[in-house]
Amino acid sequence: SNPKWTWPLSLVILTFSLSASKIQPPRLSSSKVGVARQAFAGGLEGCDHHGAGRYEFDPLNFCELFPENLPWYREAEVKHGRVAMLAYAGLVLPDFFRFPDPIFKQTGLDAISAHNMLLGSSGRGAMWCLLLFCGALEFLRMCQLGVDFEQLTLDTAGDFGLGSFLLPEAEDISILKTQELKHGRLAMIAFGGAITQAVACNAHHFPFMPCSTC
Repeated sequence: SNPKWTWPLSLVILTFSLSASKIQPPRLSSSKVGVARQAFAGGLEGCDHHGAGRYEFDPLNFCELFPENLPWYREAEVKHGRVAMLAYAGLVLPDFFRFPDPIFKQTGLDAISAHNMLLGSSGRGAMWCLLLFCGALEFLRMCQLGVDFEQLTLDTAGDFGLGSFLLPEAEDISILKTQELKHGRLAMIAFGGAITQAVACNAHHFPFMPCSTC
């Protein structure tokens, strides 16, 4: 090649290389980064703290189709998850421990027959106490959010405001919310599978297998 043209070309390439190395991408402020990260589902908790980046799952596109209903969806999900966690514990624990009351030691009382047996013929069964307890929680929720739940937001969804003085820092609260969501979702699947198998296989005791003692 002609050395007369080689060295100017090399000089141009070197100049552009040095200039490009000095160009820095624009840096977003922490607030803008936070807004960008919270764009999915209005910043609803549950996308982070999974160990592999953000997990944004909305195959039916509810976040964009019904954004005004997101607080209601989360309120319902959290409540169902909490009930499912308690329900699964109620399926398993009675096979190992029962309250020291004759009503809980009736012959034939198990996970399948408990509902009808604990209702009682006179309306005084233990199941009615459970109904009153759940009703009291719903009444408390109605007092917090209004009759039509008009004060329900993404921040207040599922938050009864109980024991807030025991909660840790904001970052830890976010982790705890995600853990509760994941445990609740798992419990809903687990309870549905356990109770279905218990009825279908006529296996009324843990582990709800056909070979278990009924």
